[in-house]
Amino acid sequence: MNFSKYEYFTLSEDLNPIITAGMKGVVLEIYNSGEAYEVEFVKTDGTNYEFCSQSTFTVRPEVMSKLSGEEK
Repeated sequence: MNFSKYEYFTLSEDLNPIITAGMKGVVLEIYNSGEAYEVEFVKTDGTNYEFCSQSTFTVRPEVMSKLSGEEK
């Protein structure tokens, strides 16, 4: 599945203890024509979720699901 820059998605598996399945994220960068994506997860207060001082994460498309219009 291919994603565009700034497209929202839902994570389908845990990345770490903070970034877990079901969280909504946004694509920031596309690597190798969609083999991986640099993404971030934003809290309701506008700040990023962090894990080990990292606020962006490289994610494979297999663990990302597209959101429908009403889910965004």
